[in-house]
Amino acid sequence: MSRKFRYRRTSEIKMTNEARVLRRLRLDSGTKIKEVAKEIGKSEAYIRHIEHGRLDVPGKEMIKKILSVYGATYRIYSAKCKVDCAEDPYMELKNMIHKVPEEKLILALNLLRSLMNN
Repeated sequence: MSRKFRYRRTSEIKMTNEARVLRRLRLDSGTKIKEVAKEIGKSEAYIRHIEHGRLDVPGKEMIKKILSVYGATYRIYSAKCKVDCAEDPYMELKNMIHKVPEEKLILALNLLRSLMNN
């Protein structure tokens, strides 16, 4: 018996402007992921995976449900998506780490440690 999945989780990260806008709108509204998940009837992991680029941004109807929790409209979301939404530095660094070869990662880690000690 094969199991059908509605969406596929992946280790590959594809950060889109739409995902960044959703995350930014949630943070700006002060809404916690747990609250969003409860309101739309999905898991917290589902929201996290969308915001971090591990799942594709859902369709318009689901986006509208999510936005209603944030107190935002689809028009606001759409307008913000047309303008590049800068990724916050923490997420940018987190996403970059996955692409760095291990030997260079060790070098970068040592550099960060020395910067933290100064």
